Amino acid sequence: MFDYGKYSDTRLMELLRDEKPFCNRAFSEIYRRYGSKLNAYCRTRLCSASAADDIFQNTWIKFNNAVKHGTEIRNLQAFLITIARNLCNDKFKEQKQISEMFIDIDNNASEEWSYSYNPESTFEDEELLNIITIGLNSLEDIYKDAFILNKIIGLSYQEIGDMQGETSECIKKRITRALIMIKKVLKPYIDELSQ
Repeated sequence: MFDYGKYSDTRLMELLRDEKPFCNRAFSEIYRRYGSKLNAYCRTRLCSASAADDIFQNTWIKFNNAVKHGTEIRNLQAFLITIARNLCNDKFKEQKQISEMFIDIDNNASEEWSYSYNPESTFEDEELLNIITIGLNSLEDIYKDAFILNKIIGLSYQEIGDMQGETSECIKKRITRALIMIKKVLKPYIDELSQ
């Protein structure tokens, strides 16, 4: 049995064009590598879990079709996220919804940012999450997308820059501005919750 984990993304995409079971195993390995990050991206961008699931599934379908039709893919992760981003944007146009995110911003913000969700959270936690969503939704898509790709998906500035045709320094500035804008929007709400 082959160890598909040792294959490069390029080799795995070649195997996707092959006969079963090779294409199934190659797809499983690609899914293992990128599925959780792609799922996190979809859930972060969309307000509805079912809509996120639909986008996630449609991304894989579009990816598979692109590979079968011989589309040249240089960076698999970037290609998958680009498909998901385009599908999310289409969904926003259809439903005029903005994304929802469960985050917790450290007072120091800048590089010390993480997100978390606890299903047993208190009412105050839920209220804070709703307020933070307001802050995230106040961002223009260009800032929101860079923020999600870096802070949720874990892509480096360089990886995001390569995806968006920008320099890593430009992406770093976008993320820093996003944090500043979120903090500015949230400050009155957080001050009120702290009392």
